[in-house]
Amino acid sequence: MKIPQLRVCVTEVCDKKCFYCRPEGEGCASIEREEKLSADDFIFLIKEVVKEGVSVIRFTGGEPMLNKDIYKIIRAVRQMEGVKDISIVTRSLKLKDQAPLLKEAGLSSITVSLDSLNRERLKEITKVELLDKLVEGIKMCSDIGLPLKLNT
Repeated sequence: MKIPQLRVCVTEVCDKKCFYCRPEGEGCASIEREEKLSADDFIFLIKEVVKEGVSVIRFTGGEPMLNKDIYKIIRAVRQMEGVKDISIVTRSLKLKDQAPLLKEAGLSSITVSLDSLNRERLKEITKVELLDKLVEGIKMCSDIGLPLKLNT
């Protein structure tokens, strides 16, 4: 039996403290913490599962955009024969600037987690002021033609 999709958690680090990920955001990994696997480790492991027929790769975290090697990993995966779709699930505060780089690296689509359009409610959930930055990032994805889904 072929498994068509692989979800890859590229980091446990997150710069938000959403109550539903961990109880009241407790236990979030430190931003300064080193990753457990290197970019080359991720690339090797993904290449092995692609050889077995996986064609869809989804990057998650924590906040996957906090992995300093995410663009390198995406570029390498895009070059793998048999990979049809590469996506990422994010709520990055810097998405407006990152979206063009993600598309250039070879990302097929992006899923943005947006729990509320109510500014106060979103801050209550994430413990971070991010509505404007997320909306800017979503607009940028639309402007550059990067297919987008919203998790709400």
